[in-house]
Amino acid sequence: MSPRHEKEGNVMRRTGPDRPARRSRGLRSFSAILAVAGLAAAGCSGSGTGAGTAASGAAGGTLTIASGIPPSDINPAMSPDAVPEEWYDDMAYEPLIVHAPDGSFTPGLALSWKYVGTGNTTFQLQLRPGVRFSDGSRLTAAGVKADLQYALSSGLGGTALGKINAITATGPLTVQISLAQPNPALPYLFTQNTDLGWIISPTGLASPSALTS
Repeated sequence: MSPRHEKEGNVMRRTGPDRPARRSRGLRSFSAILAVAGLAAAGCSGSGTGAGTAASGAAGGTLTIASGIPPSDINPAMSPDAVPEEWYDDMAYEPLIVHAPDGSFTPGLALSWKYVGTGNTTFQLQLRPGVRFSDGSRLTAAGVKADLQYALSSGLGGTALGKINAITATGPLTVQISLAQPNPALPYLFTQNTDLGWIISPTGLASPSALTS
């Protein structure tokens, strides 16, 4: 079971320029996929005849990528830090915040985020309403809290986040992370660039071993 996120009525698609390649566990790159995409784009350009001229180069369509091995785990908190393992995670999950190709942060499963109070030690995420996982369960603040606690208990993300005083669901779709010291990197740490950015459904958290296949 590998939860994918959908909005009710509209799939939250992973294609297009607003879906950058994932780099996990700090600075993991997706250069292999980008290289394949570049080759595909090059094959569709030019004025000659043949299969390469059939595509216009417009957004959309399908890019097929083959892997010689299956994933050993589709659990973003546990999957190995290697290509092509992370390819499968990238296709199965949506991040809280999207790190766009131009370096900006744009909404993902979180519509907005900010530091609240004084001292920049409390970070608030406002989640997108109407989102369901592929298993039918809803995206909630309580579920995101449970996911973050699971990821941290697995030994990932703790060093980057620093000491956490509390993770709190302050509303149905509002999550607050309270730190002992200010950390200006929190928006980045909840993107597709790290394992903390992707959220496992409550059903997946109840049986993490099911995420191995």
